[in-house]
Amino acid sequence: MTARPNIEIVRDKRSFDFDPATLSPVYLDTIRLLHGDAVLYHGRCQSVAIHASCTWRESLAPGRFRVRLFQARRAYANPVHEIIGAVDLEGEAIDEDAMQMDAESGLQGRWLIHDDYNPTTGAAYSAPWSAGCIMVPYLRYREFNAALRAVGLLSGDIIEAELREMEG
Repeated sequence: MTARPNIEIVRDKRSFDFDPATLSPVYLDTIRLLHGDAVLYHGRCQSVAIHASCTWRESLAPGRFRVRLFQARRAYANPVHEIIGAVDLEGEAIDEDAMQMDAESGLQGRWLIHDDYNPTTGAAYSAPWSAGCIMVPYLRYREFNAALRAVGLLSGDIIEAELREMEG
């Protein structure tokens, strides 16, 4: 039996030091697509919630979860991937529909892996304004999606993922 591809996210703890005045640091974290011993994709991502509407506690907690691939774009320019079966740093679960019932705010929007493309400007946002999602720079996100497709993964496929933390 061959190993299925999986996603590994390594969070640099310095990502929690985001300063809204300087819009930094961002993209200190790493996302990899692995297949057995092979690294099919390796790039930077933002895994800490830095959006003004939330706190860093909305970030995914370290641990294992699953990702449903190539789901409805809605407001995004490129396909998105839904994070399912995860927990945030407040201990609140993200369900099989990539949604969360937040104790303070009620039902929250989808938890995703997506890019930072701003369709209004045709460029990246000034910062990866994550409210808990994993964000990848949009030009690299195309490479990430191409790597998923290159191993035959399709819309609706579910793969394993894990988020780990490391000291900066």
